Amino acid sequence: MKTRTTIEIPSSQIKLSYQGSFLSLGSCFADKMGNHLIGLKFNGLSNPLGVLYNPISILRILKICLTTEEVDQEHFVEVEEQTMHLDFHSDHSAGSKEQLGKVLEDSCSICKSCIEQAEVFIFTLGSAYVYRYRHTDRIISNCHKLPSSLFERQLLSVETVTGCLEEMITVIRGVNPRARFIWTVSPVRHLADGLTNNSVSKARLRTSVHSIVERMEHNDYFPSLEIMMDDLRDYRYYDADMIHPSSVALKYIFDVFKDRHFGIETREISNKVSDIQRRLGHRAFFPQSQ
Repeated sequence: MKTRTTIEIPSSQIKLSYQGSFLSLGSCFADKMGNHLIGLKFNGLSNPLGVLYNPISILRILKICLTTEEVDQEHFVEVEEQTMHLDFHSDHSAGSKEQLGKVLEDSCSICKSCIEQAEVFIFTLGSAYVYRYRHTDRIISNCHKLPSSLFERQLLSVETVTGCLEEMITVIRGVNPRARFIWTVSPVRHLADGLTNNSVSKARLRTSVHSIVERMEHNDYFPSLEIMMDDLRDYRYYDADMIHPSSVALKYIFDVFKDRHFGIETREISNKVSDIQRRLGHRAFFPQSQ
C-alpha cells in the first residue's frame, strides 16, 4: 500500500550555474530559497528590498529599481518613532524620511545591478490579496501594523495577476534580454486570510503562472506548493506555528529544486560546497591543537 504521493517532476531547461547569477524575489519562501542558494555560494541576491507578497508590489519594486517609477512620497509613514515606507518591508526603516530615502536609494541601486546581470529570476508569489491605502488609493506592500481603517483589502483577479507577471517579464527583459524565469507559489499558508480564502488566493496565483509558462518561452514553474500540500501532507512537516514549512520540509523541497534546476556539474560542485559548509559548522573540541 502506498504511504505517500510522490510528485514526478522532470528536469528543467532553465538551470542555475556557478558561472551565472540569480535574483530571488517575493514572499518569505523566496528568502528561504534564495538564502539556501547563497549558502551554497551561488552568486545572487535574495529579497534585497525585503519580503514582497503580492505581484503588484513586486512589479512596482522592479520599476522603482529601474527608475521607471518614483518612490511614492506619500507612502512614508511614522511607526514607533521609525520612518517606514508602505511599498517596502519593515526591514527598511530609519530615523527620518531623508535617511530612509537614502537607504532605499542604495538598496535599489544594488538590486538594479543584479536585475541587469542575473541570468535566472526566481519569483515566489505569496498572496493574491492586497491592501489599498485609502489616502492615495494605491495598493501597497506592507501595512506596518498601522490601523486597519487606513486600508481596504481586495482580491486580485486572475487577469490582473497575469497582466502583472507579463509586465514583470517585459520590464526585466527591457534591460536584460537573456533573463529566464522560475515561478513558484509559496507553500506558506496565509491563515490571516482564512483557509478558504487562502485556497482562492493560491488558485489565482497558480492559474496565472500556468498561463505564463504555457505561452511564454524561458519560463518554468517549480511546484513547491504542490510538494508541500500533496507530497508532504502531514503536520510533522510544518513548524510549530502550523503555517511555515519545517526545516525538514524545506530541505526536501530544495533537494527537488536541485534535481530540477541544477546540471550535473553544478550539482557536483554544490555537494562539495555543502560538505565544506557542514564541516565548517562543526565545533572544534581542541581549538588550540594542530
